[in-house]
Amino acid sequence: MHASPRFPLIALLLLSAIACEGPAADSLAAPPACPVGYATCGGTCAATANDPANCGQCGLACATGAACVQGTCSCQPGLAACGTSCMDTTSNATNCGACGNVCPAGAFCSAGVCGSSCAPGETACGQDCVNLAASGANCGACGTVCAPGTACSGGGCACSTPGQLTCGGACANPMVDPLNCGACNVVCGLGLTCTGGQCVTSGSGGTGGTVSTGGTVSTGGTVSTGGTVSTGGTVSTGGTGGGASSGCAGLAASVIYCNDFDNDPVGTYTASNLAADWGAPAWNDGVSKGRVSVVTGADAFSGRSLRVAYPQGGVGPTAGGAQWKMPISGNHTELFLTYRVRFAAGFNFVLGGKLPGLVGGTVPSGGNKPNGTDGFSARMMWRTGGAAVQYMYYMDQVSNYGDDFDWTLAGQKFFQPGQWHRVEHRIKMNTPGVANGIVEGWFDGTKALSRTNVRFRAAGGS
Repeated sequence: MHASPRFPLIALLLLSAIACEGPAADSLAAPPACPVGYATCGGTCAATANDPANCGQCGLACATGAACVQGTCSCQPGLAACGTSCMDTTSNATNCGACGNVCPAGAFCSAGVCGSSCAPGETACGQDCVNLAASGANCGACGTVCAPGTACSGGGCACSTPGQLTCGGACANPMVDPLNCGACNVVCGLGLTCTGGQCVTSGSGGTGGTVSTGGTVSTGGTVSTGGTVSTGGTVSTGGTGGGASSGCAGLAASVIYCNDFDNDPVGTYTASNLAADWGAPAWNDGVSKGRVSVVTGADAFSGRSLRVAYPQGGVGPTAGGAQWKMPISGNHTELFLTYRVRFAAGFNFVLGGKLPGLVGGTVPSGGNKPNGTDGFSARMMWRTGGAAVQYMYYMDQVSNYGDDFDWTLAGQKFFQPGQWHRVEHRIKMNTPGVANGIVEGWFDGTKALSRTNVRFRAAGGS
C-alpha cells in the first residue's frame, strides 16, 4: 500500500460487532480460471470455439457477417468472403455481383447488378440497396451493424443460433454459459459450472480462484438493540472451496491465499496458530481472549473449520467476536474473496455485525470518509434478520459511517442460522477519477450484488 492514490487491494479483514472495525482474511484469488472450453480473455470467460470476438484465441475477432465455428471464422450463409470481409454481393456497391466489382459513381447495387436506382422495398444506404429488415450491416436503419454472432431479423439484431440469447450485445448459450446461466447476467459463482441452465457444484474442490474458505470469521458480534444484550451464538467459517472435498491442495495458480484450517490442532486457536496461518498479523482482537477455536466433525463444514464465539451479554469487539488484518503481497487491481460461513442454530442477529472483506490503503473506517487517496474498505455485514450487505467506505459514500450495498439481485439474501452459506466478493479498482470500479457478490452461487460505477481512487492516482 502506498501513500498516493495508488492503493490496489492489499488486505483482508475480519470483523466483529456492528460498532467495531476489524480485519480478517480469508481466501483471496485473482480472477477465477474459466470452465473447460473457455479461455480468460480480458478478464472474462470466452468460449473460443464459437465466440466471434475471440474466435480460436483471445482477441481474434471475426469480420462483420462472419460466424465463429469450431474456432474458425466463416461467412454466414448468403455472404461471400471478399478478402478478410464477408460481403453481401447482391447489395454491396464495391462487390456487386462478385468480389471486387465496383459500381461506378452514382450507380446503385441491387440484386447483384449496378443500376440507376434501387428496387422497390429496398433502401439506398450510400450506393448499397439493402433490405433494412434483414441486412446485418444496416439492420433497421442504415449503418446499424449487428454484433458478431447475431443476424438481422425483422429489422432487429438477434442471435443466429437457435436457443441462444443476446446478452450485452453478444450471443450466449444459457444452458452452458457460466456468465449467463439460464438467463443473461446470471453468473455462476466460483467453483460452480452451468449445466442445463443451472449453476451447480463441480465437485472438484473449486475452479479457478475459488479460494478456500476461510478465514476467520468475524462478524461482529451482534450488537444489542436498545438495552438488550447481544446473542450468545457462535459463527464458524472454513471448509472447502467448493464441492464436497476439502483442503487447499490442487487449486489454480491464480489463488493467492487459501486456509482450510485442516493443519491446525482442534481446540483453542492460539496466537501462534494465528501468526502461522495469517502471516503474523500486527494485532488481533478475540484470539488472546480465547473466543476462537478450531472444530471438526458435525461442527465443521468439511475437515476442520474456525469457530468464533460471541458470549451472551457481550457487546462490541472487546466482548465478542474476533478480528485481525492480513496484508496481501503485491499490488492488485482486481481480486476475488471466497469463504463459507455458518451462524449457529438460534443465533439472534440483532442489529448486525461485520464479516471478512477486502480493503486497501489505510482502510478508512469509524466515520472517516475516504478522499480517494487514502484507501477504502469493502467488508461484508449482516443486518437485522441476517440480511446480507456489503459495507462500503469509498470516496462517494453518502453516510459518514459507510454505505450499505444491499445483496438484493433476485431478492434480498439472508443468512440462515444453522445453515452453511458460501459468499464470494469481487473488487475491481476504478481508473483513477473515473466511476468504473466494480463491486460484485455471489450468495450460494447466485449473483446477488453488482455495482459498476464505484470510485475508490481519485483523479491523478496510479
